[in-house]
Amino acid sequence: MSNTTLILLVVAAVFGSQVNATKVNKCDGYPNPNNSVVSITNCDEPPCYLKKDSKMLVMIRFTPDHNIYELTTRVWGKKWIWMAYSGVDSTSACDKVYYAADGTPASCPLMKGVDYIYKYELYIDPWYPSISMIIHWSLQEYGNDIECFQVDGEITS
Repeated sequence: MSNTTLILLVVAAVFGSQVNATKVNKCDGYPNPNNSVVSITNCDEPPCYLKKDSKMLVMIRFTPDHNIYELTTRVWGKKWIWMAYSGVDSTSACDKVYYAADGTPASCPLMKGVDYIYKYELYIDPWYPSISMIIHWSLQEYGNDIECFQVDGEITS
C-alpha cells in the first residue's frame, strides 16, 4: 500500500468517526463554497429531536477559502419570530475549532485550505417549552457567513 493511500485511509477514518452528516438546509443566498459537512448528535435527518436536560453536539467540518481572523457563533430559533439563543449567539467560535486531521485544538486565525472541525455542545434546559422550530446556525467573520445552515428541530421531554 502506498503512503498516499495510507494517508487517505487515515484521514477518511478520522472524518468518518468525527462527523456523520445530518441533512440540513443551507441558508438562503448562501452557496456553501466550502462543501462543509454538518453533524448533529442523534439526528441524521430532520426534525432533530432535542431532549430537555440533555446535551446536543453540533459539528461542522469546513475548509476556509481565505484566512479567517475572527469567527463568531450565531444561533437563532424560530417558532413565530426569530430569537437569538442567549448565551450562545454572538460568542467567539475560535476556541471551538479543531484540526480535522488529528483533532487537536486550533485557534484563530484559521488558515485557507486547512480542514477544520467546529464543535459546540449545547445544553437543552429542562424549562424550555416543548415546541417545534427552525434552528439557524452560522459561523461568521465580521458579520459575513463563513458557514451557515438551517434545520427543523423539536424540543421534547
